[in-house]
Order: sequence, then structure tokens, then C-alpha cells
Amino acid sequence: QMTVASSEEYGTDVEHVELLIIAFDSFVSNMTANEPRIYQCIAKGDELIKEENPQSKIIQKKRDETKQLWDELKDLLTARQDALTGAKQVHVYDRTSDETISWINEKIGDLLSEDFGQDLETIQALIRKHEGFETEVAVLREQVAQVQSEATKLADAFPDARDHIEVKKEEAVESWTELTEKSELRKGKLAQAEQLQAYFDEYRDLMAWINEMLAKTTSPDLARNVEGAEALIVKIKEHQTEVDARQEPFETFYKAGRKLISDEHFLAYEIEEKIRTL
Repeated sequence: QMTVASSEEYGTDVEHVELLIIAFDSFVSNMTANEPRIYQCIAKGDELIKEENPQSKIIQKKRDETKQLWDELKDLLTARQDALTGAKQVHVYDRTSDETISWINEKIGDLLSEDFGQDLETIQALIRKHEGFETEVAVLREQVAQVQSEATKLADAFPDARDHIEVKKEEAVESWTELTEKSELRKGKLAQAEQLQAYFDEYRDLMAWINEMLAKTTSPDLARNVEGAEALIVKIKEHQTEVDARQEPFETFYKAGRKLISDEHFLAYEIEEKIRTL
């Protein structure tokens, strides 16, 4: 019975250790059922010694040995019970950590998309989707914190499993760090894409206006008389006034573009090309 009670088998997962606990509980029940036999034996020894049996010395030795072994067995039972309870806690922690890491890796997979939209409406839809993603991920932050907190408690309670617990904790923390970094990176790129799309929309508006003004000012129709010529001159002056008034939006566009380039926007070369073209 002492050999069984001193077993160091703690299972490979939660289900396994639960089976070991059930088997051990049955074993403890059997020991408890046999406890009266032990005390009867000890009591009988005390009785014989009290009666000054000729073999009192041998009886005392056997009685003490029986009592000592029984006490050792009970200590082993308590230690084994505590160890199995601890093993279950560690296995539950392993499962929670693995589930957390698996969920984090799944979310990391969602961030690998290189789709940043082709127009402002699509980009803004992707931004709203990412905001929803961040809300979901916030739940994981609490779970990772719980894994860290539980790791500290278990490491203090079960020093023998400290290294194993620390490895699991570090895996969870590293996965979480990777997730937050990739999430911030995608959020930043979507913000850049939105900013750039708005910039390119402005570029198209300015180009359309330039082409419109070029068409107006290079019209082949010339006046056939003084009145017509004067009317054309008035229109040209109006065009000139409009062009002068548009100077500021163009300067703002150039300034904004150079700011994006200096900020090392991931499409800086396209921005530079747009400025040059405009």
C-alpha cells in the first residue's frame, strides 16, 4: 500500500489526472476501511504488554513498527492527495494557456491580410471592422493577465513545476505581444490608407479642375468681332482670377504630400509622383 501511495504518476492532461484522482480516492476509502484493523492490532499489543506477556519486548517492537508504518502511510496518503490536486491545477493551467495561445494565434492569422481597400468607402469599412476586432481582442488581454496571475500562484505553490509553468506563461505573453504589435501595425496602415485615399481623391479633384481650365483657356474658338473679343478677354480674366484663387489649395496639397513623405508613408513614392504630376 505504501508503494501505491508513494507513486509519482501525475497524468499527462486534465482527463488523465482526474482518472488518477478517482482511483486514488477509491484507494483511500479502502485504507480507511482497514484502519480499525490497525488500531485493533495496536490495542492488542498494548493489552499484552500490560499483562506482562513474556514476549513483551518483541510485542512492543512489533506494535511500534506497525504504528510507525501506519503513520508513514497516512502521511504518504496526504502527500499523494495534495500532489494530485496540485497536478490537476497545473494541467488545468496548461489547458487554459494552450487555449489562450491558440486563440491568440487565430487572431494573428486574421491580421495577415494585405487588403487595405481600393477606395475611401472600402477603407473606412475595413477600419470599422478592425475596431470590432480590437474589441474582441480586449477579452484576450484579460485572459492573458489571468494566465500570468495564475502562473505566479502555481509557481509559488508547486516549485517543482515552476520551470514548466514559466515556459507556458512566456509562450502566452510572447503570443500576446505579437498580436498587439501586428494589430497596431494594421491599424496604422489602415489609417495611412484612409489618409492617402483622401489625399488621392483631392489629387483627382485638382487634376479634373486643371483639365477643365485647360480646356476653357485653350479653346480654338476665336472672336469674329470687337465685341466677341472683348467678351473672351473678360472670360480669360475670370479664368485667371479663379486660377489665382486656387493657388492655396495646391500649396496645401503639396505641403500635405511632403509631410506624408517625410513621415515615411508606405506609399511615399506614389505621393511624390502625384505631386510631380500635378
